[in-house]
Amino acid sequence: MSVPWRRSSGIDPDARAYCLRSGATDRRVMSDWVRGLKGLALWEQCAGWTFLPGQCAGTGSVAHTVGGLYSTNGTLVNGPTWGRGLTMTAANAQYIATGTIQNAAAASIAVVCMIPSSTTVLQNNLFGDYGGFSTIGSYSLHFGSQNNGNSSFAGPSNPFTFSGNGSEGGINKGSGYYKDDKYHFLALSGNRAIPSNEFFQDGEFLQKFPTSANGILGQQIYIGGVVNPPTATFAAALYFPTRLSQAQWAGVYQLYRSTLGKDLGLL
Repeated sequence: MSVPWRRSSGIDPDARAYCLRSGATDRRVMSDWVRGLKGLALWEQCAGWTFLPGQCAGTGSVAHTVGGLYSTNGTLVNGPTWGRGLTMTAANAQYIATGTIQNAAAASIAVVCMIPSSTTVLQNNLFGDYGGFSTIGSYSLHFGSQNNGNSSFAGPSNPFTFSGNGSEGGINKGSGYYKDDKYHFLALSGNRAIPSNEFFQDGEFLQKFPTSANGILGQQIYIGGVVNPPTATFAAALYFPTRLSQAQWAGVYQLYRSTLGKDLGLL
């Protein structure tokens, strides 16, 4: 994948503005990320949150948003722990409330997080709207399976691939090791206009988009779940109010691993 934004001199103005308001100190990396999204024509279609050192303040109760879509910051609830990323625990019901995202007929979401590949506990609601499997939830991203324990995302040899139910849905995944920790790039896309489209969890389509009443897109969304919250360390979360193609996801993934995620060992 070409990276023409790296040839630009200076810091992108939108990246500079983000660094000033968020306390991020790694301006070059943030600039490369912002210019890369613009090169993919996705800057205006992205709301993102990044939690690695140098890419945010790394302290406090605010998760600053970077992206051209959405300017309202997220709020940390119940004290997630800053460190190498942001750690949330189910026992303390920790999460980030990101505010109300615009309504859309389709959506794509991704998280980059560390979850041990040997986990046998389903990590619900890594990212999505209110509640995941609750009556209010319309979409959420999960890790692992209630049926077989270990996640199909596990394993250092997994490349970034696309799988799922043909044109109706699917998941993109990439994973790699950083020292003794396992970071995963997990993503999904869906179109609410397709009644049979369901979200993908460890080889099974489990949950449909509702088309009206509870669960329509445009509600407040969460990193970490209010209902059945996960335990994980988060490096980033991304939201797009559109359905990304396989090629677009590949571009976003390669951009992330070469900029914000360059030290995570993603494959």
